[in-house]
Amino acid sequence: MNPAVALSEAHAVNASQVEAPAGHWPEHQISHPAILSRWEDPFLLIRAESGVVRRFDLAEVPLPRNCDVGGPITKPCKLGDFPHWMDVCKAYAALALHDTSAYTAVDIVSNALGNVYRFFAWCIRRRVLHLNVLTESDLKAFAQELQPNGWFSALPIEPWIRAALDEAKADEYLRSRLISHRRNNSFVSFNTEGLSREIGCVVTQPEYPSWMGEHLQELSPDASIRFQVQRARKDRAWSASSFKNCFVAVRRLSRIAAPLDRLTFDPFPNTRAAAIASGGRPDGRTPNLPIEEAGRLLGTSLSWIYEKSPGVEELLRIWTDAKASAEAAGLNGKSIPAACLRVVNKAYPEIAARFDLPRGKIGLASISADGLSIADFLQRIQTSAVVLIGINQARRKNEVTGEDDRPWGVYAGCVSRSDPFVEAYEIDMYIEKTWRDWRKMPANRITADVVSVLERLRVAMPGPAMRVSDDVSERRRNKLFVFPTQAHDRNAELAEYRFSKHSDTLFKEAKVDPKWRRTHQFRRLFALLYMYRHDHPSLQALSEMLCHLDIECTRTYVTDASMVAEAERIAVLYRCQDEAPLEELAEARREYAEEQIRAMLTSAEAGGTLTRRVRRWVKALVSKVEFDADDLERALAAVRTKMDKRGYSPESYPHGICWASHRHASRASCGRGGDLAREHAGIDVCSKCPFHSTSVAFLENVERDLRQLREAEDVAACSAEAATVRQEIVALEGLLAMERRLMEREWRQDPDRAVLEEPA
Repeated sequence: MNPAVALSEAHAVNASQVEAPAGHWPEHQISHPAILSRWEDPFLLIRAESGVVRRFDLAEVPLPRNCDVGGPITKPCKLGDFPHWMDVCKAYAALALHDTSAYTAVDIVSNALGNVYRFFAWCIRRRVLHLNVLTESDLKAFAQELQPNGWFSALPIEPWIRAALDEAKADEYLRSRLISHRRNNSFVSFNTEGLSREIGCVVTQPEYPSWMGEHLQELSPDASIRFQVQRARKDRAWSASSFKNCFVAVRRLSRIAAPLDRLTFDPFPNTRAAAIASGGRPDGRTPNLPIEEAGRLLGTSLSWIYEKSPGVEELLRIWTDAKASAEAAGLNGKSIPAACLRVVNKAYPEIAARFDLPRGKIGLASISADGLSIADFLQRIQTSAVVLIGINQARRKNEVTGEDDRPWGVYAGCVSRSDPFVEAYEIDMYIEKTWRDWRKMPANRITADVVSVLERLRVAMPGPAMRVSDDVSERRRNKLFVFPTQAHDRNAELAEYRFSKHSDTLFKEAKVDPKWRRTHQFRRLFALLYMYRHDHPSLQALSEMLCHLDIECTRTYVTDASMVAEAERIAVLYRCQDEAPLEELAEARREYAEEQIRAMLTSAEAGGTLTRRVRRWVKALVSKVEFDADDLERALAAVRTKMDKRGYSPESYPHGICWASHRHASRASCGRGGDLAREHAGIDVCSKCPFHSTSVAFLENVERDLRQLREAEDVAACSAEAATVRQEIVALEGLLAMERRLMEREWRQDPDRAVLEEPA
C-alpha cells in the first residue's frame, strides 16, 4: 500500500479563493512561493496552480496514545500538542516543494506530510518525543517494522480500527462520528475524519481493509455500502517503490534546518538499496500496448485529426456565432443555449455528411438523445492528440495535457519551425520528472499538425479568448486541452480535459480493449519501435528523447523481458515484405537530401566540411561549361548523381547531418573497426569529418547545449565538477566559433567564389 496518499478532507480543506498575505518565515528557514501562511500560524495555506488556496490544519492532525506501551499519553492527542513538530511540518513542506515539481503544490505537500504524520505517530509509540534523540539503530528497527505492509505493520492501525468499530456498536454517539449518511440515509460510508481522530492516526479511504465493509453493514444494516467494499484495498503489501517513497520522506527530516527538531544523521543514504532490502513486491512495469491495438487506435486518431476536425471546428464557430447573436438579441439564461442548439442542429446534417461525422441530433456540451455532442467530438480529438503526441514525442500524459491545474501542457504556439530550409519542427514542452523545466525538442509533421488542429479549435470555441503576449510565460498559459461548457456567461471559464474521464469514447470507437486505456504505454511504444524497428538505433539518442538523466535507466527500459518479447512478436507479424513502405521511405530520404544540397548551393547559412566540398564540385563543373552558372536545377542533378555514386545518404543529428554510409567508415571521424560508431556523434567529432554538413539552425542546437552547460556550471556541487564542465564549455565554444568562421569565409563577396542563386 502506498503511504503517499492524499490527506483526508479534514486536514486539507478547500478554501475557495482565500485571500492571504505571503507569510514571513524566520531567516534560517527556507520558504516557498506556494506557501502563504505565516510561520506562527497553526496551519499551512498552500496556493494551488489554479489560484485556489488550500488549508492544512496542522494543529488538528491526530496522533495516538502510548500508555499501552509504557508511555504517559493515555488518549489520542493532536499535533497541536507538540508545537516543535508543527514547526517541523512547515519547514518540511517547503523542502518538499523545492525537491519536487512533478505534481501540483497541493499534492506535493499532501503526499509528503502523510508520511511525516505517521512517522511522528511511530515515534510516540516508541515513547520518543524529539527526533534528535533517535539513533541509527532506531531507524534500522523502523525499516524492519515497516515490513511487509508499511504503516499498517509499523503501527497497530488495524487493531485500532477494529476496537473503534466494536465500541461503536454499543455507543450511538461514537457511531454517529464514524459514519456519514448520504441521500436520505440510503447510502453510508465511514467518516475518514472521525475515524482518524478516534484511532489517533491519519487513515484514508483507499487504505481501508476489506473487512471494514462487514462492520459497516452491521452498523447500518439498511443502507447501501457497495461503494465502500469495492474501494477497499485487499492487498496491503508494499511494493519496492512504496518503501523507497517512505524512506525518501523520512530521509528529508535530516535536512531540516537548525534549530528545529530533526534527525541528526542521514538514515537512508541509498533509499533504493534500502527499499530492495525491505523485500517489497516488485514494481509492475506498464504493459506494452499490443501493436494490433496500437494500429486501431492510431487509425481512429489520425481520422479525427486529419478528416473530422475541420467539421468540429465549423460546429464550434457556428456555436460561438449563435451565442453572440442570442446575446445581441437580448436573450439570457437558458434561452441562450436553447437558441444555440437550434442553430447548430439546423446546420449539423450537412456538416456531418461532408466530414463523415455520426448522424443524429447533436448537443452542445451535453450529450443528446442520440448520444452526440460537440464537446464529446472535441474530447475525441483531444484524446487523439494525447495518443499521437504521446507516441511521436514519447511524452507523459501530464506533460501533454497539464491536468489538475498544472502550470504546463501543450499550449498555443508551442510548435515552431526549427530549420528554414527543410520541413523540420521543434516543440516546447515541460519535462515533468527529470529536467523539471521547459525544453525544446525535435517534433515531426504529425505533432505539428496535431497542435495546429488544437490551436484552431481553441480559437473557434465559445468562451474567453486566449492571451496575446510577447512573454513566453504568458503564452504558456494558453493551454489547449480545454473545452466549452454550457454556461450562459460568454466569458465562462473553459472546462479542463482529463484523460481518465474523457478518453473513453475514442477508445470505444477504435474498438480497443478498456484495459489498454492508459498513457504511459505510448512512451514505451515509442521506445520499442525506435530501438527494435529503426535501422540505426542509438541508445544515447533514445535516452535524450525520453529525457532520462541516466543512460542505464534507458537500457533497463528497452531490455526488460516484456519489451524484448513484444519486439520479437512484431518482427514475426510484420516482416517488411511489402516494398511500398520502403519505396516511400527512400523517396522521402531523396527529397530530404535534395533540400539539403539546395541549401548548400544557395545559402550563406549552410556550412560544414561536405558543404565546402560540394561547392568546389559545382565550380569545377561550371569551369568545364557543363551547364550555366545560374542553372540551379541542373547543378542539383549533377551533385545528386555524384553523391549517389559515392553512396552518400543524409542522417540528421542535433548538430548537423552525417552523409557517410558504412563504406566510408575508414575515413569517417566516428569510424571504428570498419563500421560507423554513430553513438559518438557530436560537434567535436563531426566538425572534422569529411561527410559532415551543418547550418545555422543546427548550430543553434549546439548553442542550446552550451546554455545548459553554463547552467550546470553555476550549480556544480564542487570545484572539480565545475572545472570539468568549464572544459566542455571552452571546447564547445571553440568548435562553434570555428564552424561559424568557416561559414563566413566560404561565403565571401569574391565574385569568383559566388555560389548558385535561387531563380527569381
